[in-house]
Amino acid sequence: MIIITGGTDGIGKAYAHEFAKRGLSIVLISRTKEKLIKVANEIEQASGRKVKTIQVNFIKRDIYQHIKENLRGLEIGVLVNNVGMMQKPNPCRFLEMYDIDKTLDDIINVNVISVVKIFMERFSRGCQAEYGSKGIIIQCLMPYAVASAMSQVNPGILAKSAKEYVRNSLDCTFLGDQSHGCVPHEIMAYVNGKIPHWITYNDVFLDKIKGYLQNHARRYNYSQH
Repeated sequence: MIIITGGTDGIGKAYAHEFAKRGLSIVLISRTKEKLIKVANEIEQASGRKVKTIQVNFIKRDIYQHIKENLRGLEIGVLVNNVGMMQKPNPCRFLEMYDIDKTLDDIINVNVISVVKIFMERFSRGCQAEYGSKGIIIQCLMPYAVASAMSQVNPGILAKSAKEYVRNSLDCTFLGDQSHGCVPHEIMAYVNGKIPHWITYNDVFLDKIKGYLQNHARRYNYSQH
C-alpha cells in the first residue's frame, strides 16, 4: 500500500493514478473532503484498486495522532511526501513596499519554504546514506515547472504535464538520492548550476525577474475576475 500526501491535485494525484494502474492500493491524505472522495472514486473506477482517504490539514500541528490511528495495521511500502503549497502572485506585493521593516515577519514566513526545501534535500540524502543498506529507497524529487492547477503553467517542452512527469520520475527511482524527475528538468538543473552567482545576483538580472513576477501577478489577478 502507498501513502500519498497532497494526493488530490497535480503531481500527487498523478502519482495516485499511476501507482493504482500498476496494481497498488492507495492511501490519500489531503485537506479537502470533497476532493478526496472525488479522486478516490476516480481511481477505484479506473483501476479497481482500493483507496483509503484521510482528511487532515497539514498547516495544523495536532494531526499526526489522527493519521497514525488511521494507518494502524496497514502494510505501507511507499510514502510519496508531496504535500505542499505554492504562493500565488500575492507575495509580489513585497516588491512594491517602501516601509519594508514593518513586513519583516511576513517576508521571513514567505522565505521559510526555501529553507525547508533545502533541509528536505539534505535530510533525504542523509537518510538514504543511513538506511540504503536496509533496502529502503529515499529519494528527493526536485522538479522544475510542472503543469498543474497550482503552478498555473501550461504544458510544453520544459513544463511536463503532471501525468507525464510522474511516469518519467518513476523511471528515475533507482538513479540516486536526488532526481529532477525527467530529462528536460535534469538539463535545466545542470545549466542553472553552471550560471555564476555574479550573474544571477546582478541588479539587472534581478530587475528582469522582478518585472516577470509582477507581470505574472497581473495576469493571474486578471484571470480571477
